[in-house]
Amino acid sequence: MAAYSYQCVLSGTCVTTSATSAASIIVNPAPLATVSPAGPVSLCAGNNIVLHSNTGTGYSYVWQLNGNAITGATTSNYTASSAGSYSVQVTGTNTCVATSTPVVVSVFTNPAAPINDLLGNLNFCAGDSVVFGTSNLTGLTYQWLLNNGNIAGATNATYAALSSGNYSVIVSSNGCSSTSSQENVTVYPNPSSNLITSGSPVICLGGSGYLMSAVAASGQTYLWYQNGIAILGATAPQYTATAAGYYNVNITNAEGCSVFTNSVTVTAVTPPTPVISLSGSALDAGAGYATYVWLRNGVAISGANGENYVPTQNGNYTVTVTDVSGCSGTSSEYTVTGVKVVNVSPKASEISIYPNPATSVVNVSAPFNVNISVLSVEGKLILQKTDTKSIDISQLANGMYMINIYDDTNSLLMTERLVKSNW
Repeated sequence: MAAYSYQCVLSGTCVTTSATSAASIIVNPAPLATVSPAGPVSLCAGNNIVLHSNTGTGYSYVWQLNGNAITGATTSNYTASSAGSYSVQVTGTNTCVATSTPVVVSVFTNPAAPINDLLGNLNFCAGDSVVFGTSNLTGLTYQWLLNNGNIAGATNATYAALSSGNYSVIVSSNGCSSTSSQENVTVYPNPSSNLITSGSPVICLGGSGYLMSAVAASGQTYLWYQNGIAILGATAPQYTATAAGYYNVNITNAEGCSVFTNSVTVTAVTPPTPVISLSGSALDAGAGYATYVWLRNGVAISGANGENYVPTQNGNYTVTVTDVSGCSGTSSEYTVTGVKVVNVSPKASEISIYPNPATSVVNVSAPFNVNISVLSVEGKLILQKTDTKSIDISQLANGMYMINIYDDTNSLLMTERLVKSNW
């Protein structure tokens, strides 16, 4: 406070002398009144800012909003949460009053953040999606979240969800934001789209066909297609193709997810039909086949695997061939009757057959038991007896036969013509 001295001079015509008096006046200073915000004065709805006034011994305070006293706001600090012009009136100990310069607080409304399913279902099969949307207004920004984590690059008003999880969106404006509720998405896996096959997809007409299998799983259903057309009744996990075409299968799992498998193109091949011809002393099956198997009387001949075969015994000969596609065919029988009787083993010198011609029983003279086969001249097996030295031919018709003698390992020892006669 400041002290000042004053003098008063009196004068007039009624007196002959003058007089002077003195007095002191004290002027008290007004208190200092300021407002200091503790942070930015632009707020989002729901937030606040602390306003600080200067302090002094014996000061009292009245906070004002837009020039009006705020009820109960009588401390040196005030927490503001509404928009407006804030000031503080400070009263000193000497009752002098000062009012601060106003501080303007702005409060922005938080943007709405609804989340809407714009297109698709929340439960879907892999490869599909559901499109979410939210408020789409000028000045808004967006950040989509999956399981509360930011999705990189997902900053538009819409988002297409492709995987399972909880989706939400943060909508921002003027630095204020709101987070939507969460939407739960479930993505079901599709069935396996692979076909299980084995070997080259080639079928031999008239054969067993070509087997294909889908990857089987519990609860799945199947429908096979040939050339894009459903095959009636083909609803098992496996299918055997018996005709040319391209094949696949539509698989639906328990969740209703369907997929077409990859296609397999099946080729149909006509099996070869070899014809045996005689070329000199050799039987000829013709060239160009991948494999050959010669047979006599329906039994494969060991080592006879070439295009040609020279017969060493009379009989009915066939040949089974396989072409490059893996298809096989067997020729008609070719009967050989002109092969000379030969002893095919050194042991044959110890063996003799009698009587020949015979009417009922044919005996074998040998130092060991043998196996005996009687065949027609065409090579068809008629009688057979093992571990013996005789065979009964009494029931055979009169005529010419072939008799083969084998050892106990069934190795051929000798072949001889046999005549059956009742004379």
